[in-house]
Amino acid sequence: MGDYDHALNRALSHPIRLFIVTYLADGAWRDTAAIRAETDTAAQTLTGHLARLRAVGYIEARPGQPTHYWRITPLGCTRLTDHVTALEAMVTRVRRILADTTPTTPTQGRTP
Repeated sequence: MGDYDHALNRALSHPIRLFIVTYLADGAWRDTAAIRAETDTAAQTLTGHLARLRAVGYIEARPGQPTHYWRITPLGCTRLTDHVTALEAMVTRVRRILADTTPTTPTQGRTP
């Protein structure tokens, strides 16, 4: 996968988890309801994604009533930065490949 493969992060490979850590990237505490509203996910789905991110140490929870509050950890910030940098490298490579490719027009009436 190239030089960036080590930086791509499995825990952040799911769009909802990537969005969650991106949403929390400013370091502010956000309650579960706010995260759910931003991600437009079912409560049970969100709970699973939050648990996965918490298990790998990318977010932390602060219990509250009636909900929990969440924020990104320093490790989560580092992993998010690494992941986004790897994605940017992939996009740059694809753009270069596409720019170097000359579109061909199929010849009418003949098979290649």
